[in-house]
Amino acid sequence: MGVQHGGHRPLARCGCIFAIVALFAGTALGAGLTLALLGLGWDALAGRVLNPETAPVVAVGPTATPRPQAIQGSVAPGRRYMPRAPILLDTDTRTPDVLLASRNYDRSTSTLVYLSPDQGAVRWESPSLSADGNEYAWSIAYGAETVVVAVESRLLGLSRATGELVWEAPLTDAISTSICADCLRVFGDVVVALPQDGELQAFSLATGAPRWSTRLREATRQIVDAGGMVGVPDSRADGGSGSVLRRFAPADGAEQAPFSPECPDRDGGDSFSSPSYYGWVEREPRGRLLIWLVGSSPPCLLSLDSATGALGGRTYLDDFSDFDYDQDQTLWAGDTLYLSDGAQIVAVEPQGVRVVLASEDYTLRPLAAADGTLLLLAQRSRGSSRYELWAIDLQSGARRWERVLEATDPLDSATDSGTFAAAIVGDAVALLEQHAEPEALVYELISLRDGTSRVRADLGVEQPSDDMRGVVWGREQLLLATDELYSVDLATGSIVARWP
Repeated sequence: MGVQHGGHRPLARCGCIFAIVALFAGTALGAGLTLALLGLGWDALAGRVLNPETAPVVAVGPTATPRPQAIQGSVAPGRRYMPRAPILLDTDTRTPDVLLASRNYDRSTSTLVYLSPDQGAVRWESPSLSADGNEYAWSIAYGAETVVVAVESRLLGLSRATGELVWEAPLTDAISTSICADCLRVFGDVVVALPQDGELQAFSLATGAPRWSTRLREATRQIVDAGGMVGVPDSRADGGSGSVLRRFAPADGAEQAPFSPECPDRDGGDSFSSPSYYGWVEREPRGRLLIWLVGSSPPCLLSLDSATGALGGRTYLDDFSDFDYDQDQTLWAGDTLYLSDGAQIVAVEPQGVRVVLASEDYTLRPLAAADGTLLLLAQRSRGSSRYELWAIDLQSGARRWERVLEATDPLDSATDSGTFAAAIVGDAVALLEQHAEPEALVYELISLRDGTSRVRADLGVEQPSDDMRGVVWGREQLLLATDELYSVDLATGSIVARWP
């Protein structure tokens, strides 16, 4: 027995050694496979253990996300695309309700669609409003019960509840959406239109019945709410130079005394300057003031009480070069108006005017302001052109951070398309940008304070090369219109829903 046991001990040792070797080999093989899946080598693993400060960073690819919810609803079948920006209907929801112009390729029809993304539903689709694909030229306004669409020289009233066509009225001419600002507006129970021929026309919002009309002296380009009155810039009745703001009662068109803004010569002479009737009249967000820039030397910024026309203030802008400013050059933040002439940004405040920032090599445009920071779009004008985002300290004018953009076409207006858009959301900047290589539409959430990236995600839209046609910002989600409509979570950059 002793001989037998002694004869088997070497074999037992060999079996134990083989088992240990096999265990190490299996462990090494498993680790190697795991590292290969992670894209790491043994040197990276050793670096993590021995010198973690200099070890390579693991690049983890995107994880699978749930399939976006399809927004449901009864619409005509066919291939569709979104030709223009959504029309915002509310701002107090996670994702706003919108009106959406939709082109149906297969049916050669253009309709208006009412979407409630929070409910995941299409409320209604209108009858076809046009067959020639001119959705860019539609003017759209709405009241509590009626949506009004100007299609060429036709004015159409749709039920806001069902989308059905409830009335139609003729216009004397088409409204030019490319040059006419807010030229279809609702005042209580009246809708007012300003076509290209300068014939100001008013209709009942409920029935489309004509209420009144008047021929302006000039074919001007804006309707403004002047203290509840229908305001339009026009030339002076006496044929003098400059302009006045004519005012009409919405109910019956009775003309009120016009506002006649003027700026005296700064040197104390007897001469006066008044604004152009093509100049943009800016309305302060709370509706108390109207702002008009007079092309004097230096330019003079007038503020008028919107109800009475009384002079609220007169500010001369030294070294300000652009007389005909528009909406893209202005930004309201509280009681402060930020205004750009391209080369500089000035802040017009109750206590006076100050230059926030100036640059010889960039064209500057204010985008948004929050938490003591002004977000600017800066286009380099010296050397090759490119766009950059700048975050500027509002008090010192110091640049907190900047971001050079890859995309080259800003999304500017409801009838425009572009390859990037940015806005302040909470304490961050949300940036949507098309990238060419690799082709992607990228969402990024950037700290407003220091420019660090919090979230960066490829949205995974169906066609990343499609231009953006509009972005609507909600409390928690944004709506992005390309050929399709996508609802995107602001916190994560993931697509929550899409239509169609």
